[in-house]
Amino acid sequence: EKLYHLQVLIRTSRTSLSLEKNSRITISHYQKRNGSEDMPVSIQPGLTLNVLLERTKNEMGGRFLTYSARDNNCGNFVMAILRA
Repeated sequence: EKLYHLQVLIRTSRTSLSLEKNSRITISHYQKRNGSEDMPVSIQPGLTLNVLLERTKNEMGGRFLTYSARDNNCGNFVMAILRA
């Protein structure tokens, strides 16, 4: 079995950012990691980072800031972003 860490790559006209959840939610400059894979996703025009995070927070409720490697991890966070 392999373990995977999921993150969201946000590309703008000025920069590329990494949005991810480990023990906390972090946003940093994106740096491609060896062996990483990408899956493009379409988003609505004009979506801001603030709106994306607010919708994700509403989707996740009290699980937005908490972390559990078993049942509230990076995968749950990315799925909530996509649903929201």
